[in-house]
Amino acid sequence: GNNELAQKIVVLTGEIQAAPMIADIITRCRTKTEINNEIQKLYRGTKKSGQIYRAVRPLMDDKPGG
Repeated sequence: GNNELAQKIVVLTGEIQAAPMIADIITRCRTKTEINNEIQKLYRGTKKSGQIYRAVRPLMDDKPGG
């Protein structure tokens, strides 16, 4: 479930507060591109989104897209 996913995200990113939101994004979005866009919105104005996206990529292996 999302809670398990959130825990994996915390391990990969160290983002304790944002992990549930990132888990929700990964679950809700259908493609990697969509996930990337949502993560960028979450971290608007920072350089963190790319870092976070790369860190959680292994969790999206079942999703299509680049």
